[in-house]
Amino acid sequence: MKQPKGKKTRKPIAERLGTEVVIVLFCVVHLSFFVLSVLFT
Repeated sequence: MKQPKGKKTRKPIAERLGTEVVIVLFCVVHLSFFVLSVLFT
């Protein structure tokens, strides 16, 4: 009973963290490109 519950609770958290990480990385990449363009121009 404990193992299936743990797996079920783990999956949504992992998916949420994954999406958050992807969004954060996307923002960081865009910000870095913006900073680089500002510095080089």
